[in-house]
Amino acid sequence: MRRPRSRSRGWRDSALLSWLVFVASLGLLGSVVWARTTQSGAWRFEMEGQSLGQIGVMDLAGDSAQIVHPATIYFFETGCEPCRPATERLNAFVAHRRPGGLPVYALTNSLGFTPDSARQFVAGVVPVRLRRTTRELKLIRELPLVVQTDARGRIAKAYVGVAGDEALTLLNYPPAASPAERP
Repeated sequence: MRRPRSRSRGWRDSALLSWLVFVASLGLLGSVVWARTTQSGAWRFEMEGQSLGQIGVMDLAGDSAQIVHPATIYFFETGCEPCRPATERLNAFVAHRRPGGLPVYALTNSLGFTPDSARQFVAGVVPVRLRRTTRELKLIRELPLVVQTDARGRIAKAYVGVAGDEALTLLNYPPAASPAERP
């Protein structure tokens, strides 16, 4: 015959389990936040060739807009700490770039991104917002992210973190396509 468990031991077991779940949740949250934003830069070769296709975007007035490929697309969030210096570098690059670069889009999912907050971008950067959530773009896991797309909307190059002039130059000036690669 089994002895009934004492209430005090059951309470201790459930408190310990609750504490462990809490600590594990904090650890998981911390790893997700760390993986989601990054200050240091790195090329993301595993993203090359993945299709972005036609991304459902709208301009800041809420009207439907379109990203024309090939393009340079900067993914950011308004509350992303590393996105601030990344935005500053992108603005400096676009303000002084040589002719012949791809169109540059700044794409966010933030509903708080308004025409007033869009003034942070220089002329030459087209700020747009996703019509739906970033769940459509499952391959976007880290911010800030700058990608170069080809004419079909596939990622040709991807850089996560705060991109310097050399990386931005590579992302904004595509190599000349061979006749076989042209659409």
